[in-house]
Amino acid sequence: MSILSLIISSLATCVLATSKSSSGDAAAGAGPIFIGTAGFGQNLSTEFHYSQAVRIGNYLKVSGQGGWDPQTGELVTDIATQVNNAFDSLTLALKAAGSTNGLADLISINSYHVGDLAFGLGNVTAVMEKRIPKVLPTWTAVGVTGLAFAEQLVEIQAEAWIK
Repeated sequence: MSILSLIISSLATCVLATSKSSSGDAAAGAGPIFIGTAGFGQNLSTEFHYSQAVRIGNYLKVSGQGGWDPQTGELVTDIATQVNNAFDSLTLALKAAGSTNGLADLISINSYHVGDLAFGLGNVTAVMEKRIPKVLPTWTAVGVTGLAFAEQLVEIQAEAWIK
């Protein structure tokens, strides 16, 4: 079975499922498992009423992760630091969902950039080349006029296949 077929099957399971859990202890196939992360991600989840990720079988969808420090929430205005912080936050969400491969489990990312899109793309490319040199996830990059916080320059949403 192809990965696409498995993803479609997993999504169908999500649509048909009636149970949900806010912790990672539900049995696989029992429906979506909503996942939180420690640190600043937990603060955001509590304040804005959302999950950092949702896992359905092997499929994981991660909410957009901004360029803030994943532990303190500090948001510096340097794009390279923000991109690295966003990937650090993605890594935390992947681990919280049970990934042992971290970013190597990524199958798709969407990145949202304020300001010079080409400069943002270069920074995301550099991080992916360094952190996941053998993984080529699909990628959609979008230029936007603003994100959730005034100083935020990047946000990265991701999907993964956890083996």
